[in-house]
Amino acid sequence: MELYNLYERYLRDRKLDISREEIFLAIESTPSPRLRACFEHILSTRLQQITYQSPSCKYLNIAGQLHSAIYLEQICQNSNGLSPFEYQLEQLALAYFDSIADLWCEYEINHIKNKYQKQLNHFSEPIFNNNYDESAYSSQLIDNVESDLNHYYTLYFSAPLSLSDAILLSNLCTFIKQHKWYEMLFSLSLSTQGTHFILTTNSASGIPLLVSSARIQYWQHRDEWLYLSPFFQSRAWTPSIAPHFQQTLEAQHILRPHSHIDPSSISALDSSLTESIIDKQAICEILRLTASGNTLQCSFILYLAQKHMMALLYERAFALGFVVIEQPLMMRYYDSLSDNEYLYTAECNLQDTGNSTYKGLWIIDKLNQQLKTTSYKEYKRRVFLQRKQSSAARLEGNRHG
Repeated sequence: MELYNLYERYLRDRKLDISREEIFLAIESTPSPRLRACFEHILSTRLQQITYQSPSCKYLNIAGQLHSAIYLEQICQNSNGLSPFEYQLEQLALAYFDSIADLWCEYEINHIKNKYQKQLNHFSEPIFNNNYDESAYSSQLIDNVESDLNHYYTLYFSAPLSLSDAILLSNLCTFIKQHKWYEMLFSLSLSTQGTHFILTTNSASGIPLLVSSARIQYWQHRDEWLYLSPFFQSRAWTPSIAPHFQQTLEAQHILRPHSHIDPSSISALDSSLTESIIDKQAICEILRLTASGNTLQCSFILYLAQKHMMALLYERAFALGFVVIEQPLMMRYYDSLSDNEYLYTAECNLQDTGNSTYKGLWIIDKLNQQLKTTSYKEYKRRVFLQRKQSSAARLEGNRHG
């Protein structure tokens, strides 16, 4: 059944029980050569309309904009800017999914799984035990993951997948589905191409289980850097550098001596910083760091991924890593360190999430030295004490506020 026919059924009875699988099948059976481009056009068109009619919404993330009153009460009620197929898709998304972005994410997940349906009978679902033995894990930096011929299990599907599909599925299920970081939908190809860090452990079948991944972007690909993208250069970000910021980078021979670092705005800071770096081949951006498992497992995997990744980046002669982090455990660990292993550059408290997100720099040599001698027990101890100190400081501030 094509999408048009399914939409007609929905219009005749808006309480009709239509399964998500029916919607996926209808999307697939409708002649459309570029479904991802179709989703992208719907979402970008609606976001433009939202911020045009309600400029204050531009400071919300995509999830927030799609739940704004201007969109739900006015914009989505008409088909302005959309083709009939796109409008029907949007209306079914609003009826049976959280939003058009949610449908896009679920469609991409379903599309990956469908490619491997015939293999399901030959494999059993991977089991990820609480294994805190660091020797049970291995890691690699793999260039051109799209060309890697090995297959990997994930915790999100029962059949092993190609590496690029395994990374994409993990990103879809964690960042986008779980955390609603719909901004990533516009650059899904970044998860399937280029250089990636992977952390794996063995499964009962001998096929490796992917438990963590991250994309590594070199300076020559800076036009794709999240760190330097328009949203992360906007006035929503407050520059915040310590007095020792420049001295630390110069001491590591990363910055030219007596460089002029301009913290007047985030764009001025990032521009003056990157212009002053001596060896651009020694810097990279690390993004989309995933950790699979339950809360306890993710805490350990996140620790181990940082430990392995720092060693691999150091081996490749990287000196500085640009990162955007919203993970509290990571930030508390960095705050517990005393030798400027991590440097803050900016903070943004997204008004629709209540969570602070940080831009900053990994001093790779220093972090590698610190992490390679740090056990998970010590890592947790540092995080716990830092959280305790932060809570005490907030209470003290409230008393005097």
